[in-house]
Amino acid sequence: MNTANAHILDSYMTFLGPLSPGVKMDLISKLTQSLKSDPKTSPFKTSFGAWSGNESADEIVNGIKDSRISNRQIEGL
Repeated sequence: MNTANAHILDSYMTFLGPLSPGVKMDLISKLTQSLKSDPKTSPFKTSFGAWSGNESADEIVNGIKDSRISNRQIEGL
């Protein structure tokens, strides 16, 4: 393990040290499951990415503006 990884691991251990044994066991279980799962389907990784539409930026902006609804009623004084 290189020095940077050791430092990161030590930082996590400082943070996780006060947890109860039960919580630590649950964390171990979740970490183990994460090693068995396909990293390509990680919810974290799927929350990032490029826009998949074919519209230009101007078309997207115009679509947003056109979809706005104004139901403001101004009462006379």
